[in-house]
Amino acid sequence: MGFNIFIGVLLLALMYTVVRYLKMDLLSTLLGSFFQIGAVIFVIVFQPEVRRFLLMIGENTQQRRVQFLDKFFGKEITAIDEKFAAIAQQIANAIVSLSKEKEGALIVIIPEMIEDTISGSGVTVDAKVSELLIENIFQKNAPLHDGAMIITGDRIHSASVILPVSNSNQIDQNLGLRHRAALGISEATNAAAYIVSEETGKISYAHKGKLYVDINSKDLVVLLKTHLTQSN
Repeated sequence: MGFNIFIGVLLLALMYTVVRYLKMDLLSTLLGSFFQIGAVIFVIVFQPEVRRFLLMIGENTQQRRVQFLDKFFGKEITAIDEKFAAIAQQIANAIVSLSKEKEGALIVIIPEMIEDTISGSGVTVDAKVSELLIENIFQKNAPLHDGAMIITGDRIHSASVILPVSNSNQIDQNLGLRHRAALGISEATNAAAYIVSEETGKISYAHKGKLYVDINSKDLVVLLKTHLTQSN
């Protein structure tokens, strides 16, 4: 039955084309109206087939779109991950090296420069993150070793920066000014601050108003990558 209707609709379409070509206006109008009704009947009769056809087109289009987005953005996301993983490794290597030498350090990963928080202090560096540069800046006899280093994105913004100091009573009294400054900047902003203790060489970090003391060096790269990605 469905096949017969299909053939009938095709014949109507052919007749409609012929009478229009012959400029038989009245018959053309009648066949046109009948053809429209036939098209509706065709859709109703073949509804399951039409539905499957449209779903197939939709699925193929969506699949191609997803494949395109994965191909385009997937590479971009992978590139960003690799970039910040490399930067995190550079910073982590420097921190571990400073820790072994018991060279005090304070490194702040900050999303954007907040002028009213750190204005009027520090020296602009504006250099790519480098393990050797970080180590050199925090050497005891280096002119910029006091204060904090500010890193935003993939660049060292400044060094020897004076940070706001936390007045929290929760912090261990045995911890020094670097730890209080790290906690202070994490309370005032959404920065993450990493500390190397000059007395013990232990590595700590502060984030969102909390201080985490003596973290494992194996966790350092993961933490740094997370905070660097957030700062991008």
